[in-house]
Formats: sequence, structure tokens, C-alpha cells
Amino acid sequence: VADARAALAPGGVLFVRTPNLLADEHRVFGTAYHSLKLEHLHMFSPGSLSLCLAEGGLVPRVVLSESHLLQGFVGLDVDHAAATLHGSDLLGAAQRPG
Repeated sequence: VADARAALAPGGVLFVRTPNLLADEHRVFGTAYHSLKLEHLHMFSPGSLSLCLAEGGLVPRVVLSESHLLQGFVGLDVDHAAATLHGSDLLGAAQRPG
């Protein structure tokens, strides 16, 4: 995050999309959850993503969740998953102060 902060102009915004550790898909599939891949060096929950951005010197503006992976499967209400931040992906925006 510090490198991203340094690359941003004052007032610039960083947008992040990352798998959600609290995703309903993770609960359903466990260790077979598709986002548990070696190329994902870190997994985030909504809270840990906000904390990481803040500790990197950015001001978190919004963290949202969306779900698409289980749409139509096992009766999952994807709108509810997104509203409760349990969707498959996290979308975050954070701003460099100044």
C-alpha cells in the first residue's frame, strides 16, 4: 500500500478489487474456495482491507462487496451476501490525504 500511496498525487484515489475471506463461497467450499490461490499473497476481510489501507497512509472511503460466484446455486441470496459484506469480492476505494 505504501508504494501505491507514493504513486498517487495528493487527493488521488486507489481502487482495489480482491477476494473476500468472509465470502459465503468460502464458507460453502472451505479449502476448495476458488480464491484460495497461491498468487493471492494476502486474503482480506472488509475490516482487514480497511485497516491495511489506513496503515498504508490512505484514507479508506468505501469497502463494498459483490457476489457472483454462487448466483443460482444452493439458494444463496447474492444481494444479501453483498449487503452484509459476504460477497465473493471486495471493492475498496481509499484516498491519499492532501
